[in-house]
Amino acid sequence: MAEKFEAAQPKGSTGNRLTILSIDGGGVRGIIPAVLLTELEKKLQELDGPDSRLVDYFDLVAGTSTGSLLASMITIPNPKDPTRPRFSAADATQVYINTASTIFPPVTGPCGQLWKTIRSLFGPKYSAKGLESVLEMQLGDDPLSIPLTSVIIPSFDINTQQPVFFSSWQAKRNPLENPPLKLVCQASTAAPTYLPAVQFSIPDHPAPHTRQFNMVDGGVAVNNPTFVGITQAVMEVKSGGPCAERVTYKNFSDLLVLSLGTGSNPTGYSAKDAAKWGALKWVLNNGASPLINSTFDAGADMVDYNLSIMFGAHESGHNYLRIQTDALSGTVAELDNATPQNLKNLKKLGLSLLNDPVSERNFLTGKNTPIPNAGTNRDALHRFARWLSEERQARKANPPAA
Repeated sequence: MAEKFEAAQPKGSTGNRLTILSIDGGGVRGIIPAVLLTELEKKLQELDGPDSRLVDYFDLVAGTSTGSLLASMITIPNPKDPTRPRFSAADATQVYINTASTIFPPVTGPCGQLWKTIRSLFGPKYSAKGLESVLEMQLGDDPLSIPLTSVIIPSFDINTQQPVFFSSWQAKRNPLENPPLKLVCQASTAAPTYLPAVQFSIPDHPAPHTRQFNMVDGGVAVNNPTFVGITQAVMEVKSGGPCAERVTYKNFSDLLVLSLGTGSNPTGYSAKDAAKWGALKWVLNNGASPLINSTFDAGADMVDYNLSIMFGAHESGHNYLRIQTDALSGTVAELDNATPQNLKNLKKLGLSLLNDPVSERNFLTGKNTPIPNAGTNRDALHRFARWLSEERQARKANPPAA
């Protein structure tokens, strides 16, 4: 049975499927999908050569919050060779490890923790200066239009009370949708209570036409951007985007989708206890924020729930791979714990996730349930890498007509 699953192929025509990568939000827990992407890229290099990079295989990359940082790093061009990406997946993982404490400066001792708690009652836990310095160093002044493949990054405008989907494809077509990529990532990572909201305008000087943004974390709208990535990719095809020459989208068999989570905390709360909570307890409860965590986790799971049904209904279950862990507890579940030990633990958790069985969410229990005979997550990523490689080779063999 295992051999049969290994030999399974996604539906659709090789060389004509839209390939989509989606990365959830989750603060420092972004190390987890970064580790998974490093494994995927390593396998692609085994198949197609050491110069292979993720951007060579995905038509669109979607990323929310911390996922926006990963999406940007693996797709922006290298100044020394603008045709190639600036960061490998391994490079991006190291950036997380090296810079997390700049964004979320750890505090030590009981007084430090007490001060952080008090501060969070009256404003964001952290200044934006650390995040701004990291984004400036890694992304510079590159505009949203610069990535080597299409990128979509969700955020939420608290003035218009509407989600905003920053699209590199749209940025190429409209100057009023082409802010600096560093501002887009800052907007998508401005998690309420953790980091300040972000205000900016395009252009950032007086002009006849100016668009203003008042942004908070994209997780407020969609922490799992997989559906956003799919709809954007399909829209680009229907509107004559880069894939329109070879793809005529009909159904979910014309997609090849990899969706990576940043982990969830299975620890729940009793309704008997929550019935007594006021506003403060919902926002700050033993170092956690039940309102924010529940909102982000629920939104991410609902996307997975709907996509699992829709791919299954089109008999295209192999075309969609979601890797998520519910094994987070204690400090590794925190969005902002950037101590060296916790970052080390997160990387270790990502590596151990590779050895876990391929699972799907049981929406009755809230737990991940292994899929029979599907192997490990490493096996699944290697299968996906093979499909991506076949997709790329088929495109090279049959380029679109000039």
